[in-house]
Amino acid sequence: MKAEFYVAESVMNKVADFGDVAYETETEVSGLISGTLYHDLQGVYGEALDLVTGTEDTGGIIGWFRASSDGCSMTDKDVAYHRSLFGDDKAFALMIAPSMSSLAMYTVENGVARKVSAMIIENR
Repeated sequence: MKAEFYVAESVMNKVADFGDVAYETETEVSGLISGTLYHDLQGVYGEALDLVTGTEDTGGIIGWFRASSDGCSMTDKDVAYHRSLFGDDKAFALMIAPSMSSLAMYTVENGVARKVSAMIIENR
């Protein structure tokens, strides 16, 4: 089985930094994930290349992230937010819970969150 979500090492470093901010300030930090979606015979997979937390233009948006003390499970509210951004199109959510030192990555299919297999890749 191949990974569905490939995340650049630099993206994971930024996620860790945002997790530190969320932990230290006891707030939630969120934003969008830019990158590329690919289609092959095994389906759709994504490559996360950067995070977007403001209005900068970094290319195609393929997902979103959240760092908070609420845990790294996708709630019904998270699924609704995901669907408001992407509808039924393939996209990814990266959830980090810094107080628990945990993270999880998801996609939403037919209105239901599903964990995806992921791989951290070297920066290009």
